[in-house]
Amino acid sequence: MTQQDLGQILGHPKSYMSELKNGVSQFRLKKLVIIHRLLEISLKTLISTYLQSETRDKVRESIEKLNKPKLRLRKTEIA
Repeated sequence: MTQQDLGQILGHPKSYMSELKNGVSQFRLKKLVIIHRLLEISLKTLISTYLQSETRDKVRESIEKLNKPKLRLRKTEIA
């Protein structure tokens, strides 16, 4: 399957597929689900759950303000 074939299936022109491939635009969840089902690629592979350190810090800060000890980020990301 070519990039152009996948673009046709997803309803995107070749230029937009290039933007997706190069990270200029982001895939929408619906399109990732189509790719998952079409190419049998696990969603875990397609959707990164990694949070950048700045985002993790902001979330932790917000949780601390809520004063909910049981609420925390799970350490599933690498790094």
